[in-house]
Amino acid sequence: MNATSVKGARCAAPARSGSTRRVRLPVRCQAASTENVTGVKRNPNLAKLGAGYLFPEIGRRRRAHQEKNPDAKIISLGIGDTTEPIPSVITDALQAAAAGLNTPEG
Repeated sequence: MNATSVKGARCAAPARSGSTRRVRLPVRCQAASTENVTGVKRNPNLAKLGAGYLFPEIGRRRRAHQEKNPDAKIISLGIGDTTEPIPSVITDALQAAAAGLNTPEG
């Protein structure tokens, strides 16, 4: 395994043989503890997430649910259309919610 450090994360990829062909190798990263840097403990539920991108897993679960419940109406809150601006009703609500975070009660 070749190991590198990327912004406080420890990443390792399998060592390559002498081949000159470009091969995409899987890389496993383990986040460095930030508790001693920020004073914030890491959410233990993050460790329960499997390696990889979450959207394929969400898609699998959505399809499985749809197969079991063909009449279910599923509202997708996925990535959306990133070429369009976010509607002002959403950004206004986000701004108001963020402003509420600057108080001890927030």
